[in-house]
Amino acid sequence: ANLETNRFTINSYLGCVNLVSLFPSLLLVGGLIAAVLQVSRFIRHGELSISERGSLLFLLIVVCSMAGYFWYLLRYQNQGQGGDLIKATHMLQIFPFLALLSAQLLDRIDTRSHRAWLAIMILLGLIVLHNLPAMVTHYPIFP
Repeated sequence: ANLETNRFTINSYLGCVNLVSLFPSLLLVGGLIAAVLQVSRFIRHGELSISERGSLLFLLIVVCSMAGYFWYLLRYQNQGQGGDLIKATHMLQIFPFLALLSAQLLDRIDTRSHRAWLAIMILLGLIVLHNLPAMVTHYPIFP
C-alpha cells in the first residue's frame, strides 16, 4: 500500500507548535493551583465568596474526574489483550472547568497588573496565530 506523508517536512513546525503550546498549558495548571490555594484559605478562614464557591466546585469536578480516571486505570488494567486503556478522551470533560479556573486567574492578574494581563493576552493571540496552520489539513481535499 502506498502511504503518502508530509511527516518529514512538517515535523519541525509541529515541534514548535508543541513548544509554544506549553504556555497555555501552564495557564491551565496555574488556574488549578490558584483554586487549590483558594481552598486552603477557605480551610483556614471558613468563608467563601460566590466566585470562590465556583472555583471550589470546578476544582472538585477536576479532582474527582482525575481520581475516577486513576481508579479506572488501576481497576481495569490491560492484561495484554490488545487495545489501550489510556485515552485522552476519557478526561475531556475537565478542560472547560480548567479554562474557567484559568480565566479566574487571569482576572486576578488583570486586577493586580493590567500590563501583565495585556502581555499574556497578546502572547496567547500570537500562539493562536502560530498554531493556526496545524488546525487545517495540508493535503488537497479535492484532487
